[in-house]
Order: sequence, then C-alpha cells, then structure tokens
Amino acid sequence: MQKFIFKSIGYTPGQCNIGRAERLKRLLIGMMGFVAAIISAILIMFFNGNPWFMLTLDVPLGMGFFSLYQYLFKFCVVNGLTKKYDMH
Repeated sequence: MQKFIFKSIGYTPGQCNIGRAERLKRLLIGMMGFVAAIISAILIMFFNGNPWFMLTLDVPLGMGFFSLYQYLFKFCVVNGLTKKYDMH
C-alpha cells in the first residue's frame, strides 16, 4: 500500500523527497551562500589580507554546495534521515 501511495504522489524513496517549491528554496539559499562567500573574500583581501581569515569562508561555501546538491538531486538530507517527504 505504501508503494502505491508514494508512486501516486511522485515520491521515490532515497531519490526524491522534496517538491518544486522546496527545490527553489534550496537553489536560492545555495546562490546566496556563494554570493556571500565571494563578497567576503573580496572584503578580506581588500581590507585585511590575512590568509587565516579566508577560513571563515568555509561556512558560506559549505552552505552553497550543500544547498545546490539538494537542489540538483531533489533530496533533502534532513528529511531523508527523519523519513519525511514534502512534495509540495
């Protein structure tokens, strides 16, 4: 019965657990992460120049890559770990 329900709403376990609206959110968050990293890198190089401050770019770059990964593969890791899906 569960396979029938999942198939009728377009959900494939382990492959697709977020819908179009959630994918768009992931895309926007990913792009914002990359833009924040680029702006931060420019500001760090222009004002400070200390290479150790470049380590702070790990957070926005990680956020950008992680969000784009979820956008491209239509899979939310948190939803997968908690066995939820949101196809809206």
